[in-house]
Amino acid sequence: MCPFYNRKTNPLKKSYWSPGKLMITGEYLVLKGGLAMAVPTVLGQEIQCTHDDSRPHHMVNWIAKVKGDIAWYSNQFLIDNDFEPAEDANSQRTLFIRSLLMGVNALNSEFFRPNGVYSITTHLDFDPSWGLGSSSSLIANLAYIADIEPFELLFESSLNKGSGYDLAVSILGQPINYHIEEGLFHWAEPVELAWKGFARHCRLVFLNRKQDSHLEVSRFISKRHQDHQLNAIEEINHISKRIPAVSDYREFCDLLYQHEQIMGEVLKKKCIKEQLFPDFPGVIKSLGAWEGDFILVCPENENPQTAEHYFMDKGYKIVMDFGKMIDYEWK
Repeated sequence: MCPFYNRKTNPLKKSYWSPGKLMITGEYLVLKGGLAMAVPTVLGQEIQCTHDDSRPHHMVNWIAKVKGDIAWYSNQFLIDNDFEPAEDANSQRTLFIRSLLMGVNALNSEFFRPNGVYSITTHLDFDPSWGLGSSSSLIANLAYIADIEPFELLFESSLNKGSGYDLAVSILGQPINYHIEEGLFHWAEPVELAWKGFARHCRLVFLNRKQDSHLEVSRFISKRHQDHQLNAIEEINHISKRIPAVSDYREFCDLLYQHEQIMGEVLKKKCIKEQLFPDFPGVIKSLGAWEGDFILVCPENENPQTAEHYFMDKGYKIVMDFGKMIDYEWK
């Protein structure tokens, strides 16, 4: 059992909300035992579950919605047929949900035992293509509904292809430092942030593409430990420990810049600023898998409008206030 479970479930409650996440430091190297630092977001996901035992079918009716009550995925899963889907059997989304439902059944065989229709509806506060934690918040919510441990569901459903930091954020709902010990034990330590004075200067920019994090994770894991990786882990660990307590904007930017340079050497890739935005006056850091999802932008003149105009003029229309995205009201 992971040593940071502290959220008690209520089997009588049939709705839960969990936050999304942003990994600030430690991408990739967390898979090799490095320390990652991540924060919850004010945007997250809710789940609602009802059971109608008057219906003759024994099935799960799944509907996924986004803001505006718009359904973006729906399907039915036959419980007695190993949760066989009614349609779209080979789509990535269907395989993901079916694996979760089978995991729930394996860990709590009583949950789906009564006959009838189980209606599960999810509501995302953000676009599912953004990579803000639609999967991790779903795993946490579904585990709470079924009264099982979220990490046990992650492991049981064969979905453990990453570090699990995102699930830890959804469970705790707090900023954390996170690492994996000996490839087995997952540790999360809540940390306090000192960013309120400058976070409003920074912007989150969506790169108009979602990176396949599972593919990037598999590629990185396949690489052997090398001396430069081990040295990089020590350097990144130092940054991950230091950055939550930073209250000075210049120091924060400097640490982000150092982090990008270190990871560029590890991955043998140009940093995203060098690749796409070499003339931007400020610091840019990739968040999560490189070359996709969001970047954190810190303008040199501390004027967020500089960043907004720069990126929107280049066709990047999703630009958000970093300070407003961070959830300071810990759950």
